[in-house]
Amino acid sequence: MRFLLMTVFGFLMITQALAFSPQPLHPSADQVAAKLSAMELFAGKGVVEEDVAGLPGYRRIVIGNGQTGNLSATLLTRGRELIGLRFDIPLMPSADPGLYAFIDTAADLEPGMAGLALNESLSRRDALKGWASEIGIESWMRPRYGAYRVERRVGNSLFVFEGAPLQGFWIGMSAAGEAHPVLDHLAPWLTEAEQKKARPALEAVERGEYALARQLVQPFSDRGEAWAMLVMADYGEPVGPGRAISIEINRMLEGAADQGYAPAQHVLGQPDSRFAEQRLKTAAAAGYAPAIALAASRLYTTGKVEDPGARCEELVALQGDPMAQLRTVYRYAEGGGDPATAYYWGRITLETFGEASSITIDRYILHTLGVLANQLTDDQQIQLERRAEAFEAKSFDELEPHYRQHGCLG
Repeated sequence: MRFLLMTVFGFLMITQALAFSPQPLHPSADQVAAKLSAMELFAGKGVVEEDVAGLPGYRRIVIGNGQTGNLSATLLTRGRELIGLRFDIPLMPSADPGLYAFIDTAADLEPGMAGLALNESLSRRDALKGWASEIGIESWMRPRYGAYRVERRVGNSLFVFEGAPLQGFWIGMSAAGEAHPVLDHLAPWLTEAEQKKARPALEAVERGEYALARQLVQPFSDRGEAWAMLVMADYGEPVGPGRAISIEINRMLEGAADQGYAPAQHVLGQPDSRFAEQRLKTAAAAGYAPAIALAASRLYTTGKVEDPGARCEELVALQGDPMAQLRTVYRYAEGGGDPATAYYWGRITLETFGEASSITIDRYILHTLGVLANQLTDDQQIQLERRAEAFEAKSFDELEPHYRQHGCLG
């Protein structure tokens, strides 16, 4: 059952310690909470403050009804600093009140929002509300990396939009640190010269400035550059009847994939078909972690830790893929009955995501760590945290022999 865990501890090099210590969004969480409580939207609503299980020194402040599906704001604090902020925004009867509350608060915390290139025919406030609404709905439509979530970076802030399709969405905000959610996925598959050309357009996508991104990308897409065709397939505005639009999107995706661009091959590999399977295998063989993880998920038979798919996905977790790490936590917590290994991977996953107040962090990682902590002694937790602090993601080249040994690449 611990096949890969034993591999991990003999396989990893000791590196600099990793500790969950995101930069603050604001020096005073109390000040931000007071502004939120003063909004008419939250007038008379309850405020609950509690410790965060598994993170000594961190507290959670919930303004409004914290039950899923109700409008609320959640603040993560360290000392009295604001570390993360999340809004739960239901779709019905209208998402607008929650969206306005979010953008009013976020614009105060992130100066870079003032410079976003948005619809100039609207008031600035309405344009920002439209920006948040569009990306929130996008999170319903684009579960590309294994979850209904879209990450965007503006200035020094990371925004995580997590969708509950046709119900609403959460918007989390935290300090971005080194995270560049679009560049990190797409740029490594480009040459240095291509990266230089692509960077302004990819950064526009990363900020959610889709109209600007289209303007910047179009010339490169017209010349058939793979990265540009992928962006236009996602954010372009083809015209015509639905079938014509689908044909044009597929033409761009296939053109990018035919050039060996692994992110485009991964997109084409998502449907369940022989053609898609071949595209997925090609992207996996190139080392694209999301493609290897998706291919691994199709090897599952039981969902237990001994499952061939689980072994492959745990290797992807070693490569640093966050969703593979999250699923590894749950396999050991539920499918393998091994709280120690689950806790170890949980601490690593917390660091990999890096964000401070998304629903992924709060519900699926911190909550799980709190439950697991009750099954371990203090000494066990300390030792596992030290091992997790020594974790360093491995490259595909280092892991490739293990992938091939277990049939992970097709």
